[in-house]
Amino acid sequence: DVSLEFVYDKGIFNANSIKTVAGYLTDYPQIMPIINNAVCNIDDDTLYIDCIDGGIIGEEIKESLCESVKKMFGINIKIEFIRSRTDEEIEEQFELEKKEIFESIEKVRQVVEESKKKSPVIYGKEIKGNPDIEIGAIDELSGNVIIDGYLFKKSLDIKETRNGAHIVTFSITDDKNAINCKIFTDDNSAFSALEGRLKKGTALRVRGQAQNDKYARELLINVRDVNVIEWEKRVDEAEEKRVELHLHTKMSTMDAMADAGALVEQAINWGHKAIAITDHGDVQAFPEAYHASNWGKDIKVLYGVECYLVNDSTNAVVNPSDNDLDGEFVVFDIETTGLSPVTETITEIGAVKIKNGQIIDTFNKFVNPQKPIPQKIVELTGITDAMVADAEPISIVLPEFYDFIGDGALVAHNASFDTSFIKKAAKDNGMKFDFCYLDTLEISRALVQGVKNYKLDTLTKHFDVKLENHHRACDDATATAHIFIKLLDILKEKGVCKISDINNALEGDVDVKSLKTDSGGYEKSL
Repeated sequence: DVSLEFVYDKGIFNANSIKTVAGYLTDYPQIMPIINNAVCNIDDDTLYIDCIDGGIIGEEIKESLCESVKKMFGINIKIEFIRSRTDEEIEEQFELEKKEIFESIEKVRQVVEESKKKSPVIYGKEIKGNPDIEIGAIDELSGNVIIDGYLFKKSLDIKETRNGAHIVTFSITDDKNAINCKIFTDDNSAFSALEGRLKKGTALRVRGQAQNDKYARELLINVRDVNVIEWEKRVDEAEEKRVELHLHTKMSTMDAMADAGALVEQAINWGHKAIAITDHGDVQAFPEAYHASNWGKDIKVLYGVECYLVNDSTNAVVNPSDNDLDGEFVVFDIETTGLSPVTETITEIGAVKIKNGQIIDTFNKFVNPQKPIPQKIVELTGITDAMVADAEPISIVLPEFYDFIGDGALVAHNASFDTSFIKKAAKDNGMKFDFCYLDTLEISRALVQGVKNYKLDTLTKHFDVKLENHHRACDDATATAHIFIKLLDILKEKGVCKISDINNALEGDVDVKSLKTDSGGYEKSL
């Protein structure tokens, strides 16, 4: 004789593996229907088997299951059988399902008879009552309901059972919410009627029981009756029809979902004489709207667009002074614990002083942020907690930096960021910030052409400036200073002599495509 033993990798064992194990217990065939319909869960070293359809499992069988799991998967596990439903509940559910099946069969026969009389009945009986609940209010306790809606999917979900019956699922909406409806039928003629009459857009009145379907695992309507109805459409009863001048279609990303054609057709149905399409910076809906208007014969389409505005004037200099371009400038950069001056603090200030186009002095100080530096910032800047542990706080370093600035004008790349931290630190320590400052980012946008962007490392390559340790204040400040010296030479060639003349000189030279758009929009019909 030959005997086979099946051994599995214990890594694949899960709650439902017990059903496989039970299949090999040939001495206890009675447990298979019980375990197959059970709900199994593992909690620590115990497998709980919920016999939802009833049944009693003896200790002998439990021991055999535990031994088989150990033998097949190499796992020691306890097994506990539980019952979440009483015998009465199980019997009641069985009788209810049996009753619903027989009722469904009977109603299918009635559908065939009623359809011959051209009644509104598609399935079941004629529904005499009116809707008693909105779709959005249905829950598992609603019981029998009557709802109105229309089919919004192109096709039905049809499944054929092993015995040749059909399960038909369709989705209806009332334009506020939607729900799936399910019909079980073993009558081929009734199934043909359903398949033939349930089309997208058909308005229906449905009667059935709201319940959580254990197969679909969702709340749906177990349908008893389906009737065709006339869907009450919205009408525009105004004597003087309006003209919609602000309309977005699905071509406006993240702002609308409607097709241009459907919107135009709705306006035609309402008797409107014209309608405007004003998508966000996009005109792709124009052809669809044109065709839906019957080439302009049924309604006039106003072809518009919601444009984006950019400020093409430059703000390269803030609080401008009349200092000469050969005067003193302090080019600086800071490193911080994060991006927000409200919640984060400075860890390093690096600066170089320029006069007559030459670097004449430097300033470099670590600052104790008095809080841990996030790991992502450490990876970006290379500045660790240990490096700033013995540094002085900003209350000491900032006055020293002010002394270094003297009467010079400040310069930074993306100055709004760096100055925001300096302004916050000054405010916290009772100091003023009234310096004139220049932004090499804004100046570069106006003067430098042919670069993909205006980041510091991009500009250093463009001007052939050395940048060794990017994202360290001293090195970034030095690189920015060399770029600024070259920008000063370009400004002088344009005839600019004073800081106060820079903004006016740069107007009209800004690369508009590099600027950020205004958060608002400007609608214009073409």
